[in-house]
Amino acid sequence: MTNRDREAEPAAADVDDAEPLEDDHPLWREHSGGSGHYDDPEWCPAGDVNRAEAFYAQAGERATAILDLLIDHPGCPVPASEILTRSGNAFSNAHAVAGSLANLNEVRVLSERRYPFYWWKGEPGQTRYAMKRSVAELFRRARVATSERRRAADQDPIGPEPR
Repeated sequence: MTNRDREAEPAAADVDDAEPLEDDHPLWREHSGGSGHYDDPEWCPAGDVNRAEAFYAQAGERATAILDLLIDHPGCPVPASEILTRSGNAFSNAHAVAGSLANLNEVRVLSERRYPFYWWKGEPGQTRYAMKRSVAELFRRARVATSERRRAADQDPIGPEPR
């Protein structure tokens, strides 16, 4: 990574004010993720709406809290310490954050896509997570659709239609 690339990297403490990384920024290629971040295709905003909705709907509550933070800060690397702070003590430590995301592996495999986020190893509590801007927009739409579907099911006195 060049000094110029490092300068373009947002400061960890300023996630709300950070300049988001463009989807083609070199930092995305330098992530710490393993095979779940390489083996399957990247998310396609134009063609993966249904896959993103299914992925988001199947994510557990704690993983969804992390995904929501990344969706709301597209392109911005968010340190685990910030996730801990903003989660309202939903996680006991940075390892619990990582564990919640690792639990998405089955959902990822079913989606036939790579994880929708990237991560960069850091000092304890400073591992950072981010979602590309285009993927965050796709998952923002998936979040809205999932919320609307759940709200409609909650209001239906008969319940959802059998599949």
